[in-house]
Amino acid sequence: MRRFRDISFAVFCCLLLACDIQSVSVGEWSITLEGGGAIQESIWTIGDTSLVMTGEFELTVEELELSGSRVSWSSSMANPDSAAGGDTRVNFNGTVDGDQLAGTLFTQFGNYTVTGNRR
Repeated sequence: MRRFRDISFAVFCCLLLACDIQSVSVGEWSITLEGGGAIQESIWTIGDTSLVMTGEFELTVEELELSGSRVSWSSSMANPDSAAGGDTRVNFNGTVDGDQLAGTLFTQFGNYTVTGNRR
C-alpha cells in the first residue's frame, strides 16, 4: 500500500510539472497611460510570449517576461517626434492583482503611469 501511495504521489507531481500553467497576466486589458499632461487609452492583449497593443498607436512586443504577477517588456517603436525620426526604446514594468494591472512605461520622453482592467 505504501509503495502504491508513493508511486501515486510521484505521478501526481509529474502531472503538475507537465501542466501549462497560464500566467495571471495573460488576457485582454483596457489600459490607460497617463503622463506629460496627456491620457491615452489602448488595449493590450497579453499572450504567453508576446503582447499586442492597439489604440492610438499599434505595437507588437516580442520581448515579454511574465513571472507570477509581474509583467515586463521592452520594445523599439517609431519615434513620435517626426523631426528626430528613427526608433526609440520603451520599457514597461508592472504587476497584476486580480483583474487590475498597474505599472510604469519608461520612455526617453518621460515616464507614463499605466493602469488597466481585465476585459
